[in-house]
Amino acid sequence: MMILPFNQKQHLRSIVDLHYKELPWTPNSRIGKEHLYKLYKNITDLPSSFGFVYLVNERVIGFSLISLNNIEMRNILEECFKIKDLIQLLKLSISDPNIFIDIMESKFIIPIYLKKIETTSELVAWVVDRNDPLSGTAAIECFFRAKKFFREHNKLYYIGQVDVRCKEANQFWSIFKNIKKKKFICNNIYLIKS
Repeated sequence: MMILPFNQKQHLRSIVDLHYKELPWTPNSRIGKEHLYKLYKNITDLPSSFGFVYLVNERVIGFSLISLNNIEMRNILEECFKIKDLIQLLKLSISDPNIFIDIMESKFIIPIYLKKIETTSELVAWVVDRNDPLSGTAAIECFFRAKKFFREHNKLYYIGQVDVRCKEANQFWSIFKNIKKKKFICNNIYLIKS
């Protein structure tokens, strides 16, 4: 077992597979694995992005992905959506109104809130393989490595956007005393001191 800095060449496909397996209900997963691959590749291509992977027997069982500039990161995400992806999202939104609400929050409402709090550092993704017996260790290690990374880069605060359906993640973020939480319908935004 070990935690390593994310390496796009070695770890990209593994983090996509892990996201797809553990978060199949998210809008991005429901568009498809290749769409997720494009999202993560574009994010990790940015010089303001960094990450950590937790390996067990050379298999990624957890990761955290960081952005020091979430405005840049969120703008690059828009480039990942082709017309067919938008049509797929529209179809999904018709069958599941929560997807429409989630999209509206993430695209329009949350960016307005993020501008108000003036924090551009973000824990973009934090995912573990919940079937692995070391998932708890992996989650904690990846989270605290991200937190330390923000401190080392003089970022006093960072945010995390967590889907309300991710009960374990919401419970974990809520244990911190130096935290602000903003509730939306489909997402919670946590502002935490690094």
